[in-house]
Amino acid sequence: MMRATTKLFIALLLITFMPVSAMAAGYRLLEHDDFLVHVWYPSDTMPEDGRMGPFDVVQAVDAPLQAGTYQPVLMSHGFFGRARNHHLTAQALADAGFIAIAPVHAADHYIDTDKEAAALVWRVTELRHAVELVIQDEDFRDSIDLSVIHGVGYSLGTATILMGAGGGFDLSAAYDHCDAQQDPSFCETPGFIARWMINRARGVEVHEPDRNVPSRFFSMPFINGRIALIAPLAQGLIVSDSIFSAKGVYVQGFAMDQINLPRFHTQPYRDLIPPDRMTHFDIAANGNHSAFIAPFAKRVTDVEEIDAAIDPPGFDRRAFLARLNADLVSFFSEE
Repeated sequence: MMRATTKLFIALLLITFMPVSAMAAGYRLLEHDDFLVHVWYPSDTMPEDGRMGPFDVVQAVDAPLQAGTYQPVLMSHGFFGRARNHHLTAQALADAGFIAIAPVHAADHYIDTDKEAAALVWRVTELRHAVELVIQDEDFRDSIDLSVIHGVGYSLGTATILMGAGGGFDLSAAYDHCDAQQDPSFCETPGFIARWMINRARGVEVHEPDRNVPSRFFSMPFINGRIALIAPLAQGLIVSDSIFSAKGVYVQGFAMDQINLPRFHTQPYRDLIPPDRMTHFDIAANGNHSAFIAPFAKRVTDVEEIDAAIDPPGFDRRAFLARLNADLVSFFSEE
């Protein structure tokens, strides 16, 4: 009862402050050889109004890190997504005492090519590289607690986070699924040239994975805390209990998700995750695939219709994210 009351209190606070985007959190964009990493972290510096693409934000850019020791939460965006889409969740985590680390994945255009396995593994490698880039900064290096590493993934990013915790993939199983089922958003992707152009438009250096990765592959685990999988993918993913390192798993699907259909990509997690690790499983009755993306600024939606900004009738994305973020803060804070 006490825990439920605490979650409700956090949610109410988030709802109160979300009209100005988020609570006080520091933010830095790190870059090395065209590799971009967004970092949100605890700070007691007064935040300022700003813009992050189509989002209005309130954050303390390049502010000093507040004294303390903080566990990291690695964040992995979806297929051709952007880390900024999840800035509200990252800021909520930072305000609660975590360092949120979100790389921009640069090789998604190789998904559904003969380099698909290498591209999936490269996403996990980018998570490791992101942590390495963060600890090059003395402030972060002296304040980050790498004994516990958490993760939160969105859509394709759920596969990345799962692999970071020792999960793997079997591409032949995914292909068999596509031969047998009508799952167009998962089984059909734009042509390579179109994907290459999308990747360039995201402002990242186009990376070509050069590792020869087999079609069935397990990643060496390094995420050893808790993982949250939002609007997940499931087909083709595999978990071996003997090496799976996540201490707890939080799964949030959406009944109206037309991209990752829940019957194919959320329900299978009931069997995919070892029962003793499944902490939370829910399929929201309302909300579509974009429910996890921060609300777009009115200055943008007033002049442009953006599919990812449109919610089903009666769905309050801002309120839902406030509840989700409060739940994630509580989840990652558990011992």
